[in-house]
Amino acid sequence: MSYLPGHPEITVGGLSVVPSTGEVMSVTYDPVTGAENYGTGGVITLNNQSGKRTRNGFELYRTTDADPTTASKGVGLGDLEVLCDPAPVEIGNRVWRDTDEDGIQDADEPGIDGVDVVLTCGTETATATTANGGQFLFSSVSNAAFLSSGASCKVTVSSAGQTELDGLSVTQQNADSASDNNPVTDVRDSDANSSGEISFTVGSVGENNHALDIGYKAAPAVTLDFGDAPDSYKTLAATTGAQHTIVAGLNLGAVVDAETDGQPNAAADGDGVDEDGVNFMTPLAPGKRAIIGVATTQPRTSDAKLDAWIDFNGDGDFEDAGEQIATNLNIKGVTLYDLGSAVLDIEVPAAAKPGVTYARFRLSSAGGLSPERCST
Repeated sequence: MSYLPGHPEITVGGLSVVPSTGEVMSVTYDPVTGAENYGTGGVITLNNQSGKRTRNGFELYRTTDADPTTASKGVGLGDLEVLCDPAPVEIGNRVWRDTDEDGIQDADEPGIDGVDVVLTCGTETATATTANGGQFLFSSVSNAAFLSSGASCKVTVSSAGQTELDGLSVTQQNADSASDNNPVTDVRDSDANSSGEISFTVGSVGENNHALDIGYKAAPAVTLDFGDAPDSYKTLAATTGAQHTIVAGLNLGAVVDAETDGQPNAAADGDGVDEDGVNFMTPLAPGKRAIIGVATTQPRTSDAKLDAWIDFNGDGDFEDAGEQIATNLNIKGVTLYDLGSAVLDIEVPAAAKPGVTYARFRLSSAGGLSPERCST
């Protein structure tokens, strides 16, 4: 072998390919060039195309007259095995706009850049931001070192606070009937549930999964109006909170705004600008009469019925005796409380607790409502 200065033909059989380097290693005698190194054994590294040495060899033993116990040129080494780091694992792939809302990625449907995607494996998390057409990537050698073969993980996109997703909701899941998130066969549909979450199991060492996709469609119009009192009064949907399907012309005050859920807070002002339908014209004083005005949005020819409550004892609900101040009250055609119509003249219980309290006024076509649950 003309590329091996010193002794030619010094390789003796043991051979191993070094992955991703373009090199092989071979067992040899006299691996380091120079007459002073004769009688030694070790390995050399060669270019796997030209056969040239890529660097000087590595000596593993040396036989001398003073120490003749090793094999000299007698092939003192057997086969070679290369010990490498585990191949990396990658997880991806794309957040996209499902313009035809069929749950399948089409060639003309764009990716959505600038969206934060969170990878969670047990207690470990990492975040990647979509770019280059909505793509995201997590790798065990860069931004997600905790990725390991066989781990149960999930990727999640939260719509909250992400302006790129305003007005959008997650499209249908598994539209092509493939639900295993297989990186070879489940590659075109949206894999996320309605919360924007994909659960999966990390594959074997070196097995990448670039098939985890989340599609977004136009969000359906919100047609519900919720309240904003603290949730002890049952404000959130999860606690059977009061909610109304919005009907044009049937609302308290000048405007009504829509929410996807209740907006409870201590000031009871969390649901926007629709706070002008009720006017407490006099203070609520224990044992005294109080005047409350109520306005609807426009004159109505059909019934508009009012049910209302005040938490007089301040115990965080509207369920006590005497707290319902209006029951199925017809206020058809009333538009302005300052005209003196649709005025509630109530007596505040003498035992009413002074301080901050809360009220709930509900206008509906049916009437006879409770302080919770849905209506129109």
